[in-house]
Amino acid sequence: MTATLIMGFGIVLVIASLVNRKNRLLTCFLYVFMWCVYTFCNSGNPDLEIYCWTYSSHIYVTSFGFDFLMRIFANVGLPFCVFKGVCGLFTLYFYRLTLKKFFKYENAILALCILCPFIASIAQIRNGMMAAYILYAFSEFLFDERHRIWPYIIRVFLISFFIHPVGIVYLVLLLARKN
Repeated sequence: MTATLIMGFGIVLVIASLVNRKNRLLTCFLYVFMWCVYTFCNSGNPDLEIYCWTYSSHIYVTSFGFDFLMRIFANVGLPFCVFKGVCGLFTLYFYRLTLKKFFKYENAILALCILCPFIASIAQIRNGMMAAYILYAFSEFLFDERHRIWPYIIRVFLISFFIHPVGIVYLVLLLARKN
């Protein structure tokens, strides 16, 4: 019953956002809805079960930055959903920074994001955080008039690589500078 209500509310928000693309209130509702779903939907997925287990068992073997963040929250005694909520804020913050640069109608694109990459980032926390930050880093690279390589490399190494080692693969996006 709860899942049906959440999905129904999400579908209504998505349709309303696609129909009324300029409504800033809908954009705010979308961000709040996405954060709530990200934070409080914590079961039914094997990836989430493993994250929850490693968090509660204090097992840190993934990535230095992500493990450090997880260790801080676990040692303070905060529940897993609080940790996940902070990860959701990180992800949504960098989605917002990137979407505002590329698109005139942020809520329409955000509504489409709910349908595809956002759902996967709920279950794959590290991958979602890394992907959101890579999108932001690459948008900074594209909008930099000189297309400076070093700021992009530093962003990839300092943040995304410490969240998920696969982030290093996105250095291949530097080839976009040639064209």
